[in-house]
Amino acid sequence: MCKKEFFLNTIKPVILVVDDNEYGRYATCKMLKEADFDVIEADSGKSALEKVKQKPSLIVLDINLPDMSGFEVCKVLKENEETKYIPILFLTAQYLKIEDKVTGLDIGADAYLTQPVQPAELVATVRALLRLRKVEDDLREREKNYRKLYSEFNALLDAIPDNIL
Repeated sequence: MCKKEFFLNTIKPVILVVDDNEYGRYATCKMLKEADFDVIEADSGKSALEKVKQKPSLIVLDINLPDMSGFEVCKVLKENEETKYIPILFLTAQYLKIEDKVTGLDIGADAYLTQPVQPAELVATVRALLRLRKVEDDLREREKNYRKLYSEFNALLDAIPDNIL
């Protein structure tokens, strides 16, 4: 699949990048912008929870934030009906333990990369997560439509007199 083919007939994805390290945030944003994503930036957990109201397509989240951990931010987002389906990619320093990776994935993150990260790996991971989100969104929409049809069908059945069936 061509790099941009997936997004041809869709709105340009918006990525929320959350990192308190200005240089790390700049580098991540630069990689994503060069891959033709729109980017929103946040430098703290509180700022991320505020900026998520702009409904990003995906969140790239650091674990070590000044006011709350990335784990806490992820947990809040995954417990909220408005934000629970937004994919979260943890992107954090290499010195973290494997237990941190497991914790992040267990609380709802969709992927985990360590810094320094190669631009191609970051962009490929973001694109893969966005493809998965699209499929999941489509499935939720179809389920909603099937439930509506099922309800309408049952209403029609209930309207038929018993002696006809």
